[in-house]
Amino acid sequence: TVPRLKCRSLAPFAPKVPRTDFIAYYRVPSRAMARATLLVACLLAAVAVSSAASCESSNLGPTAVSGGYCFGVWAPHASSASIQPKNNNDGRWSETTMQFDSPTGVFTAFVANAQPGDAYVFMFNGNTMRLDPRAQDIAPGTGNFAYSVIHNPSFQWTDGGFTPPGPSKAIIYEMHIPSFTQNGGSMGTFSSAAAKLPYLQKLGINMIELMPVATFCDQADGWGYNPCAPFAAMQAFGGADGLKSFVNAAAQHNIGVMLDVVWNHADGGNILKDFDTYDGAAGNGIYFYEGSNTAETFWGPRPNFNTTQVAEYIQDSIEMWIKEYHIAGFRWDSTICIRKPAESCWTQSSNLDAGWVVMQKANTVTLQLQPMAVTSAEDTQGWAGITDPVSDTSSGLPGAPGGAGFVSQWGYVGFFYSFFTQLTEANNQDVDMNTVATLASSSTEGTRVLFTENHDMASQQNHGRIPNIVNPGGNPAKPTYWALKKSLLGMGVVLTAPGIPLLLQGQEMLTYATFEFPSPPPLDWSLVSTNAGVVQAVTDMIALRTNRDGTSLGLTGDNAAIVQVIDGSAQKVAVIHRWSSETGAGQHMLVIYNMYQTKCAAFTLTNVPMDGTWKVVFNGDLQEYSSQYANCGASQTTVTVSNGSGSVQLPEFSMLVLAYQG
Repeated sequence: TVPRLKCRSLAPFAPKVPRTDFIAYYRVPSRAMARATLLVACLLAAVAVSSAASCESSNLGPTAVSGGYCFGVWAPHASSASIQPKNNNDGRWSETTMQFDSPTGVFTAFVANAQPGDAYVFMFNGNTMRLDPRAQDIAPGTGNFAYSVIHNPSFQWTDGGFTPPGPSKAIIYEMHIPSFTQNGGSMGTFSSAAAKLPYLQKLGINMIELMPVATFCDQADGWGYNPCAPFAAMQAFGGADGLKSFVNAAAQHNIGVMLDVVWNHADGGNILKDFDTYDGAAGNGIYFYEGSNTAETFWGPRPNFNTTQVAEYIQDSIEMWIKEYHIAGFRWDSTICIRKPAESCWTQSSNLDAGWVVMQKANTVTLQLQPMAVTSAEDTQGWAGITDPVSDTSSGLPGAPGGAGFVSQWGYVGFFYSFFTQLTEANNQDVDMNTVATLASSSTEGTRVLFTENHDMASQQNHGRIPNIVNPGGNPAKPTYWALKKSLLGMGVVLTAPGIPLLLQGQEMLTYATFEFPSPPPLDWSLVSTNAGVVQAVTDMIALRTNRDGTSLGLTGDNAAIVQVIDGSAQKVAVIHRWSSETGAGQHMLVIYNMYQTKCAAFTLTNVPMDGTWKVVFNGDLQEYSSQYANCGASQTTVTVSNGSGSVQLPEFSMLVLAYQG
């Protein structure tokens, strides 16, 4: 006799056995013995099923559990799902059917013996392969991704004593990993970039802003603003462990790391497109808007911020970067296309309230997890609501009250556009010093990130690098006098005005080469020694801005006032008082910007807020910065002010910084 039994037929004998369709065939003497044998097999199956049942639908992506991993994936339109191994896992596990939770739209599965390093994919409806949207490691392949990989969560962090500098002292260095340390045909990586951290620390940099390193489509040496797998660091750069190692090493050099994140759009070839086989009206699927006015941006499909699962996906990514990668801040790309609809979002009067709320929640959780974080928005509109607190209900959108809660925003409207024009005037007589003084002393857009170069503005799509604008086609190893003067004074204003200074990689060594899109040229590291004087000048200015030596406290605050402006045909001078609300050496500082070509002239200061002795702590015309300089005022170490007036030797097109001594 060959009894044919199912586990479910044993329910009267063992109510806990799983209701599966497993069928057992036994050649045994009696049905009773077959039943007993099958009961043991079914109870063993029950253990496996109970393990699978512990995979909660709220746990998306791979989650380590006892005996293996739980996997969860949001795919509400798929009729079936399984998880398939995609590498040699020694036969530890095979394709596993996933269970569907209808209320959440989530499929889950327990995979016994799965372990970090295993590659896998989801299979929907038996014929549609998809990567895990929450995979932190991606096996490289066509378009920079092939399979999801279970990330190893264990990493030996040694940054326990590090605290990021915070907004008041942050000096941001914008870095593009592939070109930063590119050597011949080998593009840069997290590891090769880490080798330059001692140089950046000596320069005074305390915050690195990485251009996008989450997996993007197409060429790996590109800018990265075409996101494809938002949770996974680019394998070509070193992957998840490479990024963690870089952040950890940066902390050893007292440098925090920010990420440039792109949530206004995704690349058309991203792993989320048509994810669970549902196309939607716009053909992009469940992660993206479907409406004619919301579905697309100028660069690709817009995430559907109105969908709870998508909003949580974005917030979870922010939490992941902070908790698991110790990231100290974020720059959000084109936030105006998050808060406004249409392809040309910057022309729209209507709003996307849900996008605003996404940013509010993300900024709130960022500051909860990392109180010293620097967050900045590239909004380009100069609207103070971007940096207003979330709690300020007088700000925000009509349908979403409260500010966006960013710590800062890129200062295009409130600084760059106007200052760039003044700095690069071909005829210095045309410089408007009233404009310069206003830009260097006040802000209408909250805390600004200040720059004269960034990846966009230094590209061929915009202006290029400052030295090359002043001296087109020049030799960076032999910069002209005016390329030196205008570059250094530009960086001087950035490093002494209220706000958060940002330098583009190579700016401090007087790089001429345009920051090409889509693939920037490799940084020429020989310029560090060739233009050592320029590097030293930038180092000295950064030291003042961060109060490194405890003598320039006033430059670390936001307080500033115009003391004096001369905007005549033969003089172009602005004097700014910078001070701190804290007490200490250098609590009060004077910054003098001379943007005219009068050589080494005596200048009378007026309206100086305090009489007494002011020490000259920076002179931008010293010959130690360039042999082409005149060394004007090098012997003048102090300035005496009486009745608000004093005399100072003013170098041609340079900056002087004075610290009040009493």
